[in-house]
Amino acid sequence: MAAAQDETRPTSATLDTVVVTATRTEEKLREVTTNVTIIDEQTIQRSPGSTLDSILKREGIQILEYPGQGTATVAIRGVLNDLPALSGGLGLRNMLLIDGRPAGTGNVAAVTKTNIERIEIIRGPAGIAYGSQAAGGVINVITKRGAGDLSGHARAGFGSWSYNDQEAGIDGRAGAFDYSLGLFHSSMDNYTTGGGIKAEGADNKGTYSGSANLGYNFLDDLHRIGLTSRFFRNQLQGTGNWFSTWNPDENIKLENESFDLNYAGKSEDGPLSWQLKYFHAGDKYFVYADRARTVNENETKVDLDGVQGQLTADFGLLALTGGLDWQKQDISSYSSYSSLTPQSSDMYNTGAYLLGKLRLLDDNLIFTGGLRYDTFEHSATGNKKKIDNWSPTFGAAYLPLEWLKLRTNVSKGFRTPTPLELVLDMDMTSQGGGRTIGNPDLDPEYNTSYEVGFDVNYGSSLTFGLTYFNTDYKNRISQDFSGYPDTTYLNADREVTAAGLEMNASFDFGSYLDWPLRFEPYVKTTYYTKREGTTQLGDYGYGIRRVPKSITAFGLDLDYPDWGLFANLNATHVGKRIENQYPIGYFELPSYTLVDLTVEKVLAEFADKHKLSAKFAAQNMFDKDYVVVPEYPTPGASVYFGLKYEFN
Repeated sequence: MAAAQDETRPTSATLDTVVVTATRTEEKLREVTTNVTIIDEQTIQRSPGSTLDSILKREGIQILEYPGQGTATVAIRGVLNDLPALSGGLGLRNMLLIDGRPAGTGNVAAVTKTNIERIEIIRGPAGIAYGSQAAGGVINVITKRGAGDLSGHARAGFGSWSYNDQEAGIDGRAGAFDYSLGLFHSSMDNYTTGGGIKAEGADNKGTYSGSANLGYNFLDDLHRIGLTSRFFRNQLQGTGNWFSTWNPDENIKLENESFDLNYAGKSEDGPLSWQLKYFHAGDKYFVYADRARTVNENETKVDLDGVQGQLTADFGLLALTGGLDWQKQDISSYSSYSSLTPQSSDMYNTGAYLLGKLRLLDDNLIFTGGLRYDTFEHSATGNKKKIDNWSPTFGAAYLPLEWLKLRTNVSKGFRTPTPLELVLDMDMTSQGGGRTIGNPDLDPEYNTSYEVGFDVNYGSSLTFGLTYFNTDYKNRISQDFSGYPDTTYLNADREVTAAGLEMNASFDFGSYLDWPLRFEPYVKTTYYTKREGTTQLGDYGYGIRRVPKSITAFGLDLDYPDWGLFANLNATHVGKRIENQYPIGYFELPSYTLVDLTVEKVLAEFADKHKLSAKFAAQNMFDKDYVVVPEYPTPGASVYFGLKYEFN
């Protein structure tokens, strides 16, 4: 009975689970000194939504949605990313990775769950491993790798607002070659808000995405040469905000693509392992004045090329990992409303790091530490600037019992100014606006964060984790509106502090009572005890903009393998937040709670290798009218029904 449950249900990560994000090399979760969240493949596939943002919301991660723009960004520990569609992945404070390298975008709505094996989330600064843009945390999307005989699936579904989607994928291994591929498509008409208002211009003409992971294994599988690739195309018929009524024919197109060629190897019966990777990512954002896309209003293009090299020597008592990173980012932007476009710039980044791990007391006492050095060279419109940075980290973990881990960590994160923040010059005076000018004297923004916490994995029933964190920010890069309508960028002279508690808890009554099913309530929450400061210059006495007092995901999983039945009832609560808009000033956004229901049922199994199942999902099932970002309408209640065929 227990074995059957283990094969069919997603389980909480045990302390022996292998993770790769914290130090960019394989290590057991019991040795990681930071708060780590792992989302497995089954949980990902059972999510009612199709994109990464819908999955992260159910983990208690704050998501800032711009639904009609097809974009969404994250906030971790009070650290917010800017609107990703306009930045091309630059200027991030929470880094989005694909298989351990930059995705080239911060738009978590531009990653569909097609061909994903798992997601690892590091909460807190990860500058030691990833450099700039990882000040708040890291989300690493890990592509599925084929193994075993050929298996595959195909599914199709439909739902509210003429929504429809189709997905297909195969994976497996043939001799020395492994493969995993997936394709996805969806489209939808204008949606209706919980208040009954149609979001004109938010219809999605078509979303297309795909993923591939191909590999060749040799020398007793100790070495692998791999090629991974993803693409995303999204064509929306408007901005989706209330301003779209000015131009209801406006059309937005998003494009993101990436690939990497990688080699990984390790010595036979020895302590050495190594990795070498070249990657490319391209991100494009277009705004057209008409649906035929003949009049181009705005565009932003970012091309990212990079190389990663790493060597690990693990001698048991002591493990050392060193590496070199090199990246080049080319940025170009155009606006028909500015007399000074197009703008072009580039940035070169070279980083070197050394991480160490010391294991004592039969591997029950772990000390980690490291140091990273980065240098950046910015160049735009004839202006150049060089920036250097050092990032240290130190952590410890102690396991007094097999099922209990105590941990603490101190890290420094940073974000370098983007080339546009340094040298941007955009003149909108001909359109009645002002001029935005970069500041070549900008310094990087820094944060120092410490955390203490513990994790409990008791038997197969109880999972509990609690973390206290405190993060202080200095030199926060903010846009200065003091000369409105002309603006520039400055380093804020007031510190920003975010502190609070992160908790995750679940208890499987089915396992505890020896039932033939899983009956598991859960809760995942972040509660802020301190939100001092603001992201805007000169505004004092307010909490951090857009960061709620608390954000909580809670619900119940019911998994009955004998009936082929799975059901999930999930609620996500987001507390009150402070918003700031010119010329209104500060105002408070109300809290809201969204409730989703997902039910999956196996309809038929035949020939021991084929399965047909059905899925029903109801999102925002109580038709809540809520606000995430002012002036961007959010969808009301919706339903979805789909069928899925699988073979293995």
